[in-house]
Amino acid sequence: MHKTRYFSFLTGLILFLNFIFLVLLISNINNPFILEFDTEISEIIVKTRTPLLTCIFFSVSELGTWGIIIIGFVWGTAIFIKSNKYELLFLIIFSFSGTQLVNLVLKDIIKRPRPYFPHLIYYFGYSFPSGHSALAIVIYGVILYYIHKNSCLSVRMSKAVDALVFLLVILIGISRIYLGVHFFTDVLGGYISGFVWLVLFVNLYNILLTQKNKPMNI
Repeated sequence: MHKTRYFSFLTGLILFLNFIFLVLLISNINNPFILEFDTEISEIIVKTRTPLLTCIFFSVSELGTWGIIIIGFVWGTAIFIKSNKYELLFLIIFSFSGTQLVNLVLKDIIKRPRPYFPHLIYYFGYSFPSGHSALAIVIYGVILYYIHKNSCLSVRMSKAVDALVFLLVILIGISRIYLGVHFFTDVLGGYISGFVWLVLFVNLYNILLTQKNKPMNI
């Protein structure tokens, strides 16, 4: 009981702090210092452009959109067919749709223009927050959560997957800056908003599991 309360308190505190940080970031997104900071980081990354790196980062960036959709839905459907766990499939669909909706709403409210650097890929719409970064945190986070919760892998393999996913999420964020379609704070905002939604979605998943396993009163 004490562990459950402590975990709930810690989860709530982390969620609250991330939400506050996101609000502070949004409220200061047009600050000249922030823009100068973003521009300097973008200039450093853009200067490293080569044909090989462009090919690599383009592929990595795709893992933040269609890659996530394919991996998430195929994996969730496979689990559903194998073990009839519809809650996981619902969580993936709901988390993807919810993250996309919130991302579009934030973009429309903040209306931050895309970076002025040459874009290596075509993207329309506003810049903040990065939808790729948010989706990467949410969907890959859901997959990692399920793997750990159900002990699907050995400890060594689980740590290796954790490190691989962490690296992939970071590279997806960097790829968006490299391709010229986002600033650093766009990516940071995507990570934070994605993490907030990940915590909410995981708690929703646990509630669904609790309700499903609760004995029916007659």
